[in-house]
Amino acid sequence: MRLRRTQKTVAGWIAEEAKELLIRASAGSHPLETGGILAGVLVNGRPWVTHVREIPSQTRNHTTYVLPAGETSGAIEVLRRSDSRVGYLGDWHSHPADVGASHLDLRTLKLSASNGDVRAPLLVIVRRQTAEGYLIEAHEWSSKGPRRLRLAESGPLPHPRTGEPTRLGRGGRRG
Repeated sequence: MRLRRTQKTVAGWIAEEAKELLIRASAGSHPLETGGILAGVLVNGRPWVTHVREIPSQTRNHTTYVLPAGETSGAIEVLRRSDSRVGYLGDWHSHPADVGASHLDLRTLKLSASNGDVRAPLLVIVRRQTAEGYLIEAHEWSSKGPRRLRLAESGPLPHPRTGEPTRLGRGGRRG
């Protein structure tokens, strides 16, 4: 499955704290892959990743990370206890080398779309480009197949009653 380069890049957002957690988890796991889930809200139909959870897996090595079955719903339930607006947006995992989404990654994204949990699921690959540098590569499944998604950095999601920023807490790691 190939990404069509002629498709227009669409936009979404990622909270700075969520992006930092993706990079910190990926660096901490190097040279092995790690991964987890992306959570947040939709704003005018576009994803805003506000929360990230790293989910430990027994099935991982330097080229593979498998999200353990049954972990997604529990992690989302924990997040929703503190903010009922937050829902599942997709999955993420790291690539310890500067390699983009694989055919398997894109097939998994397609499968996620067919499960119906979310209309246009996301896949984020955290690519290690240098010893100190990581690239966040985002993809979204659409009716026409996978497409790249540009995620602009944002602040945190404001609390619905107080307007204060909501924080990720506990290092983003499900515990």
